[in-house]
Amino acid sequence: MSGTALADIPSDKGKSYVSRLEDFLAKEDKAESLDGFILRLSTNDIRLTNGWGEVSEDSVMDVADFNRATTLGATETIIAEEKAAYDCPIYIYTNSYYNIVYGNLAAKFQPLVSK
Repeated sequence: MSGTALADIPSDKGKSYVSRLEDFLAKEDKAESLDGFILRLSTNDIRLTNGWGEVSEDSVMDVADFNRATTLGATETIIAEEKAAYDCPIYIYTNSYYNIVYGNLAAKFQPLVSK
């Protein structure tokens, strides 16, 4: 899924990663199983410096409890949706485009490892 942000916010670039994943999971012909799920930390999210959010406590895994309008909340939503649908390993990677702001956002992803 490319071209948009992880955060589920209005965009002229189309649906967010979260919305696209939910559309995919609602299809009757979706994959029945996955060996792994790959998620790229979008460079589009770096412009949301006030909307990155915070990672919730490890015990919080209910999709309804995440703020999907933020980058981290959207990522937690994606992790929870993926676990419910496929329960396979999740790999989050960063883009080759890297500046200080992107690095700061990437650092906030470390606590997601435990999720």
